[in-house]
Amino acid sequence: MPGARSNLGVALMVGATLGVALRAGQQTVDAPVLAPSRSLEDHGIKLQIAGHLDEAIAEFHAALQNDPENARLHFRLASALRAQGNARAAIAEYRRAVSIAPGLVEAHLALGDLLLQTHDLAGAEAEYREAVRFKPRDAPTHDTLGRILKDEGKIEEAIAEYQEAVRLAPGLTTARNNLGIALEASGNPEGAAAQFREAARLTPDDAVLHANLGMALRQKGDLDGAIREFHEALRQQPDSASIRYQLGSTLIDQGAMREAAVELRRALRLDPHNAMAHEDRAIALYALGDDYHALAELRAATRLNPSSVETHKLLGKVLRGQFNWEDASLEYQEAIRLKPDDAETHDSLGRTYLETGQLPKAIAEFRVALRLMPNFTDAHYDLGLALYRKHDFDGAIPELKQAVLLQPDFPTGQHALGLALEQEGLDHDAIQHLRRAAELAPTDKGIQNDYKTLAKRLAKQAK
Repeated sequence: MPGARSNLGVALMVGATLGVALRAGQQTVDAPVLAPSRSLEDHGIKLQIAGHLDEAIAEFHAALQNDPENARLHFRLASALRAQGNARAAIAEYRRAVSIAPGLVEAHLALGDLLLQTHDLAGAEAEYREAVRFKPRDAPTHDTLGRILKDEGKIEEAIAEYQEAVRLAPGLTTARNNLGIALEASGNPEGAAAQFREAARLTPDDAVLHANLGMALRQKGDLDGAIREFHEALRQQPDSASIRYQLGSTLIDQGAMREAAVELRRALRLDPHNAMAHEDRAIALYALGDDYHALAELRAATRLNPSSVETHKLLGKVLRGQFNWEDASLEYQEAIRLKPDDAETHDSLGRTYLETGQLPKAIAEFRVALRLMPNFTDAHYDLGLALYRKHDFDGAIPELKQAVLLQPDFPTGQHALGLALEQEGLDHDAIQHLRRAAELAPTDKGIQNDYKTLAKRLAKQAK
């Protein structure tokens, strides 16, 4: 029925997604049509094309009164209902169409698209699997099924569908791009980079492909390659705030803090609401010694994203560097409120208390940090130091011993342990740790002086 196939192609263009429209004329099942139904159907199609959806729907309903088992009529009615915005009724009609004609691929695809729009991922997956079953060599269908599976968290299954799409259509850049994203998410940056690189070769003027390749190269540690791709992406799309942010963040990884600060400032001009860009620019500025502007960027980041633990921790660190102990402790306390089991933050808060002489509070925080992370070298050292300052040398020595056991090349830990042992009169044990500290820190005048002083005293006692 050539005329029926032609009309089907016209109708599918109305109220259907581009992916479904492109498949018009590929129906695998044609239902017999009664003459009165055909007339009503044709009139309904004309009304739908003219935008008279209510009248078109009425015509399709009338046609179905004459021919209720006509899958194509249910499909046309579903398309009109969908164009009208009546998703629930459209879904019901699409389901009726595929129940009558299971091989009507376009109905499975249209139903899958609509279920995807209504966030029914499981339902969309089922329909696209049916479409693949009837048309296993259709690359775009495999690609869309892959996207649905990825959204469901089924990364390995998504990768398999993308790979099949690429096998069937090697030049389908959308499938290569999606495959690259899935491979990157699965921890395979090299495989991702290969797909993005080929996609960029096929479509060299696509800034997104170059940016995705840049992110994959960054993940695999090729910072120079990543920066090169970000620059190429920006050459094509200079006003992209997200790409400029990625470039600035990668420059931080490379240690190019001044260039990073410049790029991140440009990114923030384009999108001042990017909290991560404010935070990363603060990192660059702090590394450059510009505490004042780093603090301003972190304040902006916390206003935009007050629940970011890392931002509060960074803010606490900068404030500590400015000797603003009170505000620093408030930031660490907020970070702990947001993430109570963060051992590093408890340790940082403890150091703030230690630096202000609040020894009981400091000791309490260090003990919490060690409960959360028993082999936390810094927390053992900090607790030992706090106990030392409290003159609890018996308590300090085990903590400092554990610190140097975990990190033998820790000069300040060896030094503090030596001093604590010396306070307990264990000079021969103390000299070993002070000697090791002096070897590890040959330019530290304090460590060198303490070692030489005890060494001289022990030498004098030996005479």
